[in-house]
Amino acid sequence: MMKVLAKLNNATGLLKYLLLLSFYYLAYRYPFQINSAETSPTYSDTPFALQALKYLLFFLICTVFFLNSVRGKRRMVVSREHLLDFLFFGVVFALPIGYSLLTSDTVLLQTGIFFGALLLYFISRRKEIDILQIRKWISVFLGLSIVVELIQLALYFGTGRLPALGYPNSISLRFGSIWDDPNGFAFMICFFIPFVLAKRMKLAPKVMLTSVLLIMLVLTQSLTGIFALAVALIVGVFLLGVLVRKRQYWLQGFSLLGLYVMGMLFVVTVVLNLPIIKHFLELKSGSIDDHIEMMGLIQKAKLLNYVGLNPVGMIAETGYINIVCNFGLVYLVLYVAMLAYAAFRLIRKIRDNVGRQGVEVYYGAFFFVLSFAFGMGNLPLDTVFPLNLILVACIMLSYNRAELVPATPAQSDAPLGQRNLIAS
Repeated sequence: MMKVLAKLNNATGLLKYLLLLSFYYLAYRYPFQINSAETSPTYSDTPFALQALKYLLFFLICTVFFLNSVRGKRRMVVSREHLLDFLFFGVVFALPIGYSLLTSDTVLLQTGIFFGALLLYFISRRKEIDILQIRKWISVFLGLSIVVELIQLALYFGTGRLPALGYPNSISLRFGSIWDDPNGFAFMICFFIPFVLAKRMKLAPKVMLTSVLLIMLVLTQSLTGIFALAVALIVGVFLLGVLVRKRQYWLQGFSLLGLYVMGMLFVVTVVLNLPIIKHFLELKSGSIDDHIEMMGLIQKAKLLNYVGLNPVGMIAETGYINIVCNFGLVYLVLYVAMLAYAAFRLIRKIRDNVGRQGVEVYYGAFFFVLSFAFGMGNLPLDTVFPLNLILVACIMLSYNRAELVPATPAQSDAPLGQRNLIAS
């Protein structure tokens, strides 16, 4: 154990352990049938100890990183280059923590607590992250996620074993792989698909992996996740075309747009008329109505809410509305600016590392941040673990100072089938 903790003394170690916490902490849900009794006929509520343990582990990771850095006689100061960033994220971190302490509302805590790791990253002397190591951990999690999903499907069809959001004799059957969280895992797939598309591999396994991930996305039955990915892909590709200035992104963007138009025509004329789809939409109508009704809460907010002086806790299923009602309009502007700035920084990372090994990690992070930003319009993702921690990890990646390893000549000159589909 001490040898493991001793490795937590650099940026790569910090990010690796944060990803391990975010990837695998919720793995207890499916085998022990622990999540929420309100949303599942077969699951029990998560004990408080399990709810709190993830924050204790996060605090342990940050504390060990800090102590190892100090013991290693590394200067823990903020460089001039990152002083404004440190102050900016300091506000994003501190305001929810302060409001949570004042109101004893732990929901408010979840919006900002994980940005504490980013502040530690800024005051550390070395900010180089080994992307190839991070790529390995992401690839392992991707593979395990597919295996777990297959096991869950086999157990359902073989024994009737239900996932957390599944009901017997109903099409309302939502699979969330390792996390057993359909909405949350749908947004992880928003990371996986660009990651796979940008990865240097043969065309056949790339198409197969992408197809499997798309099927998994459908099995989450997360309309928000599906919509967020669709919008993120089209917006993201066009942003890459504008800022990276490569013709291929424009071609891919217009190709995606064409596919979307044909897909929408097919959905409107064929899919929406299928009896099973009509039944599915009827089941979803209650949730849709709730979201629409919650949108009206913004009109009922008082002036004190808009200036951030009347925190009320989570009152809506929409992240941006919760932020306005709890922290005010200024914090909302800061939060949206943070997402936009992170996306811009990740585009620069992609631009500066085209053709290098590990660039697919930046692609995954970029499209995850975009999907997160769009998903916040309908879900409170800022309070959803582990998505809020993965967001911090993606922002941390945007500050990586390490140069990626150039692709070998064999990789660079590989035939079309071995090149990635969205990067040259």
